[in-house]
Amino acid sequence: MVEDQRQKLTDETIKQQLIRQYQPKIPMCVFIIVICVAFSLITNAVIGFDWDVFFAWYVPASFIFSLALNYIIFFNVVIKRGSFHVIKDTLMDYKRDVVRWYPFIHIFRFTLGYNFIFKRIGLIFIPQRSVSYFNKDDSFYVVRSDFGKHRALRVYNASSYNYNDK
Repeated sequence: MVEDQRQKLTDETIKQQLIRQYQPKIPMCVFIIVICVAFSLITNAVIGFDWDVFFAWYVPASFIFSLALNYIIFFNVVIKRGSFHVIKDTLMDYKRDVVRWYPFIHIFRFTLGYNFIFKRIGLIFIPQRSVSYFNKDDSFYVVRSDFGKHRALRVYNASSYNYNDK
């Protein structure tokens, strides 16, 4: 009898890997929030309200503030609570997402990731560092968020991992 050599994958191991992936950015988000609030208060106290300052600082700062706050909320609601689901799907096709700074010369090119086309899910973007090897018609376990647009959080190749939802 041949023993299954694939790594065991459970909801708890997925949750721990997601926490390790997303948690290092939390201190930077808190720092950004503190800087935005402190600089806005100081600017308002020193200069007062001015339309030039409003468009030069408050609009971009509120955008950056909301992005950092959104990341912290996403981490606490989706990742820490384990609000995700796993779907097994088959890869139909993929395309490299290549960025060219000088398209005619081809000097500066780099790959951001891949656009995977799955049979049931459809098109999703996978960063290059998230998946090591793949072929067409491979089965994957796709970890998706329960909120919003159900974005893909991680992808596991079914030939290397065995998912048990217990």
